[in-house]
Amino acid sequence: MDDPGASCLFIILIIVLALFFVFAYVVNDLQAHTIQDPTVHVDYVELNHHYDFAGKLVFKQLIFWTWDGQRHVVAGWRFPEQTSMNSRTMVWFDKRVRRVKAKWTRTTWTQYDREVEDRKVCPPSERVGIGAGL
Repeated sequence: MDDPGASCLFIILIIVLALFFVFAYVVNDLQAHTIQDPTVHVDYVELNHHYDFAGKLVFKQLIFWTWDGQRHVVAGWRFPEQTSMNSRTMVWFDKRVRRVKAKWTRTTWTQYDREVEDRKVCPPSERVGIGAGL
């Protein structure tokens, strides 16, 4: 017959080891999230006002531009209504906090979509990106 004291010690040992591994996993996960800098740096951000040919505002968009070695290309875009803006820093939340800092900003008023126009030179699949889904 088994010793009940040994069985109890074995169960306690298993529980302690399981708690240790859970604790180690949580600490490692927390460190991975706190060490990462959520800030993405771009060359400039453009607040583009896109109008139709009748002069009616169609939409506003923030376009994030980076230098590819030859020209500025779109890294990503967002609607400004979804974004908190402060000078050259844009912040929003989509499953996690995202922050984009730009060296400078510009505002444009066009009758064409500048982000779509840039797709002819740099398709979205080749963009550097500024975060998931952008």
